[in-house]
Amino acid sequence: MNKIIRQRIAEEITTEIDNINVIIMDESFNMQFDKLYFAYVLLQRYQREVSRLILQEKVTELKERFRVILNKTIEGLKNEKSKKSSRTIFEQSQLIFNYLGLCYIHGLKSGIWNCSLTTQERRLIENAFGYFSLFDYMVLFWIKKMKIVIDIKDKIVEPLNKVEETYLYTHFFLTETDYFNKESKENNIEDLIKNVDFVIKEDLGDLVAELYWSLLYYHFKDDKIIPILRNYLKDKFISVESFEFSNYSEREKRHCKYSFICAFLEEMKQREIRYE
Repeated sequence: MNKIIRQRIAEEITTEIDNINVIIMDESFNMQFDKLYFAYVLLQRYQREVSRLILQEKVTELKERFRVILNKTIEGLKNEKSKKSSRTIFEQSQLIFNYLGLCYIHGLKSGIWNCSLTTQERRLIENAFGYFSLFDYMVLFWIKKMKIVIDIKDKIVEPLNKVEETYLYTHFFLTETDYFNKESKENNIEDLIKNVDFVIKEDLGDLVAELYWSLLYYHFKDDKIIPILRNYLKDKFISVESFEFSNYSEREKRHCKYSFICAFLEEMKQREIRYE
């Protein structure tokens, strides 16, 4: 792997470890959710690779902070979602989405599935279904895993465009593996390669990284597609200026960075496996 890429990954991971803090502002729970999922994936699948890039004491710090901040964030979400406020249905649904997702990774780590929703919150999820397919897909996945009864289990997830469709395709390997807690029994490579040209043309860095990440996980080898995806990521990642996607919000930029890092860590893992 390019020395500059390795150095950049090390710097970014170290910064993220330093910045994992308790966030109590309601509008920041979305970013905290992303940070904790990123930290979980690093610890669950890429701990060995990360240990080769940063100091071991930083890896230990990540483990300790992750556990504490995950618990505190879940408690914060419980408090926020219980407050009577003038939030929109969308804002309330995002709080519940974050709560479900963090309860899920807490269950994966602890073996204890403890996720409680009020009747009103269950109805809110039912009412929010159909507005964004990735929300629908992940909520269906989480409630099935945690055995939560909500009247949406028979509904169909329908992406509205190629962007939503690609996000669903790139999340398949994550849900199939229970976020790297088991091996995937099947792949969706044919779906993954359908929109490669589209995401490159539209400069959708997050999706380019997720496609590369998932295709590497499935050991996909193609002399055309893999180099196209990798060259795009390499050129973007080593240049701070070109990595600033103007069409992305601050949260989307952060999530994009996480996807780039995971994609390169998977590349690092696959190369190590090849030469073991």
